[in-house]
Amino acid sequence: MGNRRTANVRSKGYSDLFSLNKDDLWDALQEYPEAKKMLLEKGKEILMKDNMIDEEKARREEAAQLTVQEKIEVIDQQVDAISTRFGRLMGEYESFQAKVKERMTSIENKFEEKKD
Repeated sequence: MGNRRTANVRSKGYSDLFSLNKDDLWDALQEYPEAKKMLLEKGKEILMKDNMIDEEKARREEAAQLTVQEKIEVIDQQVDAISTRFGRLMGEYESFQAKVKERMTSIENKFEEKKD
């Protein structure tokens, strides 16, 4: 069920009262990403002030609230980073391979000279 919140409100006139569950709130916030960001930041700030936040759990919760498009973008960024690292490693491997080949050729030539 989650944490229950209560508030006292006094209206000067007629008021409509609405109750919003957590899932509906997240759905509504998908249309307002800046409001979502501000709400999450304020919530983290309050919880950190009271030393009531598990930062790892908060990151998992935040990741769970990402839209499919946002998840795709995160995965795309991670694939780009991995591709860059892989390209760098391949360059280092090819350089290493060329140096080893060069050394082997040098050793073979010296061996051939001593053989003659």
